[in-house]
Amino acid sequence: MNIQKLKEDLFELLSRADQQNLERIFDILEKSEGLLSKKQSSEVISLKAKLKKHEDWSRKNLYHAGEREVNFGRILEGLLELIHSLGENQEEVVNTKKKTILFFAANPEQSSFLRLDKEFREIEELRKKSNLRDNFQLDVQLATRISDFSNAIIEKKPWMVHFAGHGTLSDQKSTEARQRGLSWPKAEEEPTLDSGIVLMSDDDKGSLYVSVEALGKYFSHFKDSVELVFLNSCYSGLQAEAIAASIPYVIGMKKAVADPVAIKFATSFYEAIFGGEEIPKAFELALGYLELSGYGGEEIPRLIRPS
Repeated sequence: MNIQKLKEDLFELLSRADQQNLERIFDILEKSEGLLSKKQSSEVISLKAKLKKHEDWSRKNLYHAGEREVNFGRILEGLLELIHSLGENQEEVVNTKKKTILFFAANPEQSSFLRLDKEFREIEELRKKSNLRDNFQLDVQLATRISDFSNAIIEKKPWMVHFAGHGTLSDQKSTEARQRGLSWPKAEEEPTLDSGIVLMSDDDKGSLYVSVEALGKYFSHFKDSVELVFLNSCYSGLQAEAIAASIPYVIGMKKAVADPVAIKFATSFYEAIFGGEEIPKAFELALGYLELSGYGGEEIPRLIRPS
């Protein structure tokens, strides 16, 4: 939430300080608990209690002459000082609602070698260096099995799901893509298998391709909690489309993507996210980095956003 916009809204309500607007101020402050320091949160509780006592005394005519206005004025002064202090001493802010990012990596033995550990380590280093590091929690699951994938999403209730690994696009799915006006090429690997990300089977005996349809259907159960799905794997464009039917933002790759490009795009995207940028701008900045740095491949990632 933008602190400056929050303060402007609160000041506007305070300028029309009747009972209804004061109740709205306290409601907004209580809902913004994650932006308040411990001291500020305590002050909200104290001022709200004083306002309730003021209303009770006013209703029962317990005030002596002039006391009612003086007491009410002190409450307004307390609110004014509190609103002015919002955004200060951010190191004291208690972030009770961290944004959890689930990082899944899968590299079955028969798939091409991918530097998945490097991708995760670089993203985690960016988080640690960020001034907003305490706003995010990065959880990793390596050698991801189907059960790991499902259990972690249910348990963690993430804000974002990131998949790094291997993906393929079957001849059949490539044909469907071209029929729909999409420019994804024919697959060069595993042409008899359906399009899908590659996870470890639960018995650890090999890989298992998770299809477009299965991914789309599964993520439909998390439309109220997951904000973004990032498929940093080859040929994940169709999967992204299927998931986007339920999830607000989805990033996928239109075709095969080289390891260095995938890692640089991901780290540039997260650097912007950890810097406080919104998802669409972070995506554009990551594309811009690929172009400026000469890595190429800026035409491969695709962001599907709310229409």
